[in-house]
Amino acid sequence: MELIQDASRLPLEYVKGVPLIKCFAEALGPLQSFQAQLDDLLISTYPKSGTTWVSQILDMIYQGGDLEKCNRAPIYIRVPFLEANDPGDPSGMEMLKDTPAPRLIKSHLPLALLPQTLLDQKVKVFYVA
Repeated sequence: MELIQDASRLPLEYVKGVPLIKCFAEALGPLQSFQAQLDDLLISTYPKSGTTWVSQILDMIYQGGDLEKCNRAPIYIRVPFLEANDPGDPSGMEMLKDTPAPRLIKSHLPLALLPQTLLDQKVKVFYVA
């Protein structure tokens, strides 16, 4: 299958039949070593379906409604994207190593591409469709 792309879009790559932005596809190999924790919560969403909004609400709940705690860092630091792999920035996996439990994690990856440890640990999933 040929990918049709224009200059305004990031390059795509197919992984198990799923088109992914190239930097996300490149993150999948290292993600297989990701270690889930029992109290992790995965926010699984389609792109542009309210991911940031849901992340803010869940972080507010986790922080007991304390606005000062919720303003401790930008949302992309408080709730890292698992598959984030932008050149020059820490990967999502690197950011999660320093995130204290319980961790909120967001992802746009389909179930078939998530690290096996998330499934093995039976991590709680908040799914937004």
